[in-house]
Amino acid sequence: MPKSNLCEDRIAKKASGAKKIIAGGLSEKSYEEISKKTGIAERSLHNYIGIHGDLSKASFERVLALADVAGVKVTFELKD
Repeated sequence: MPKSNLCEDRIAKKASGAKKIIAGGLSEKSYEEISKKTGIAERSLHNYIGIHGDLSKASFERVLALADVAGVKVTFELKD
């Protein structure tokens, strides 16, 4: 019998993808440079986008600021 996708955590999957996109865009920039542009402390940046970082701990405003510095366009669309 095939495995069911009912128990799959879709939000975690989407958040992981978003973190990878943002971290990829920031990979060529130093933590100091990102900190100056966003106003987020370097230690917090390590907690959000470091190797073991967890972007879900960041506030929505900080995620948008990081996406802006990374050159990631964030769009929202209403479901039908």
